[in-house]
Amino acid sequence: MGGRHHELSCRTQHCSYEELEERCDAATAGSIRTRESLRNTEQRIADFSLLGKQIDTYRKLKPVYDRYKASKDKKKFLPEFESESILFEAAAREIKKAGLTKLPSSEKLKVKLDELSARKTALQAELQKIQWEEKKYDTLRQNVDIVLKNLFRKRYKQTETFIRRK
Repeated sequence: MGGRHHELSCRTQHCSYEELEERCDAATAGSIRTRESLRNTEQRIADFSLLGKQIDTYRKLKPVYDRYKASKDKKKFLPEFESESILFEAAAREIKKAGLTKLPSSEKLKVKLDELSARKTALQAELQKIQWEEKKYDTLRQNVDIVLKNLFRKRYKQTETFIRRK
């Protein structure tokens, strides 16, 4: 909301070229920050999704792995459940790498993913608004540049004509 007010004041009132450049720079900086936040949020969503899959795999295969560990004849048990053991151990490593000592419930993971998803949606809307402001300020600056360039040419020609007359 504040950005639109600044833009309108720049359009309807006199504002310096420096102020216009500052507003352009501020809009660009806001766009960069928001894109960065959006990227970070998307990465966290991907990380939590993957962690959720690892936790599901861990929970699903833990009984099989426990039977394997309790088995007296591991060599006989292993060929039949080798892939499950490998998947379980990989999931356990990832969970440990994430620093989890207690597995969160599926509901807690879903709530966290929903929060991140809502944040992503809000950041996308914010980015769209900032990009609109950025475009408006850039267009305004381009228009001012064209007017200034034309004024400069006109004054240059007037000066040239004045010098020739003397």
